[in-house]
Amino acid sequence: MKLSTRLSIVVAALVTVLSLAIGSFAIASSQNSEIRSITSVLNASAKETYMSHEDKFSVALNVSESSPLPLSVALLTRDPNISYLVENQSSIMDKPLPSEIQQATTREVLVENSFYIRTIKTEANQYLIFSVSIKSAQDHSKSLFHNLFIFILCAICLSIMITYLIFRRDSKINELARLLKENNQRMQEFLGDASHELRTPLTVIKGYAELISANPDHADVPRYLETVKVESARMEKLIADLLLLAELGEGREPVYSEVELAQIIETKIQELRDLNPHRKITSECTDISLLTDLPLCEKLLGNIFSNIVRHTPQDAAVNIELSSRNGRLYLIIEDGGPGLPNYTIQTFTRFDKSRSRESGGTGLGLSIMQGIAETLDMKIEFSKSELGGLKITIQQN
Repeated sequence: MKLSTRLSIVVAALVTVLSLAIGSFAIASSQNSEIRSITSVLNASAKETYMSHEDKFSVALNVSESSPLPLSVALLTRDPNISYLVENQSSIMDKPLPSEIQQATTREVLVENSFYIRTIKTEANQYLIFSVSIKSAQDHSKSLFHNLFIFILCAICLSIMITYLIFRRDSKINELARLLKENNQRMQEFLGDASHELRTPLTVIKGYAELISANPDHADVPRYLETVKVESARMEKLIADLLLLAELGEGREPVYSEVELAQIIETKIQELRDLNPHRKITSECTDISLLTDLPLCEKLLGNIFSNIVRHTPQDAAVNIELSSRNGRLYLIIEDGGPGLPNYTIQTFTRFDKSRSRESGGTGLGLSIMQGIAETLDMKIEFSKSELGGLKITIQQN
């Protein structure tokens, strides 16, 4: 899921929660205030009737007529039905419970979910019931909640749109999030591969050490020792390559000096001829003086030529071209070996099994080349050579 999508969801959730909380509180406060106004009229009417020394029925009728709200007045007798003195939309449908009638003599009581009542006991042990409806306040609250949900929906759509527009344009954040995720995944894979690669020679060394310890006079002890020596050297090289990759990954600052690149390449070519006398090597190197880091430059070229020795037949052809184009270094090294299975993916794959154990390497060569090239502000590309093998192109940025 993209960062902009996740942020849109978070913003929408926050808008929903805040709008719902604030809106609900405001609507509840408004409803309570409205109900208090209604019940204050009810209580005032009941009090006026109760305090009057005149006929309660007459006072009740006068109070109902002068009330600013529709006020219903009923007489409660022993009869199951209610006798209404004033009947309107505030009239209750059912006879209240005895407990409700008793409570209503001192305070307002909610009945039938939409009516408040007050009661006054007359001299004849009968009750006058004043009732008022709060349906208008309840309907108003429902209308406000309906409007609130419409507002929340509009606010969510607007917040998602604004967030999407802002972060869609900010491609750097999305790209950074993607790169962080990819780098984290690569790091996990790298650590897993590194632990596996280190465990392999350690297991071999441990096994042969136990054999030698158990049978020190065995005839195969020299062969065991040679195997231990080979695996130790392999593990030492693997650790050195891992340390170099870690150093390059931490952003090592190059130590610049004047380097005659053509001389270093000629030296590597001569070493290649000494190791593979039957290999056809053609080179065209222009004398170029380059301001660069000498150890890293030698390591880069050393990896390239050692890969040629490891991964190509001894008679496979090699072409080398060093030139300057528009004042920038341009180096091409191609061979007639088997090349890479996939030039796009293998370029970024560490511990490449197809180019490691069988040939004595660690599988980190291409990653080291890339790391060095980036540190030296150079661009390195891997492609298929016209000779059939691998073509390495290095140029200054």
